[in-house]
Amino acid sequence: MTYKDNLAMAEASITEGELAQLVRSTEDATSAYMRADMNRYLALTRHAAASR
Repeated sequence: MTYKDNLAMAEASITEGELAQLVRSTEDATSAYMRADMNRYLALTRHAAASR
């Protein structure tokens, strides 16, 4: 995803359904993290690449 793609996403409005899905996936990822299920946590969580 490019910077312009990210910028467009940030400027776009979000629907109630999209927000609900974000909350559910965040809850699932947090639960996996708390259970030390790192494979599931990483599958559910998008991480930024480290810049060098």
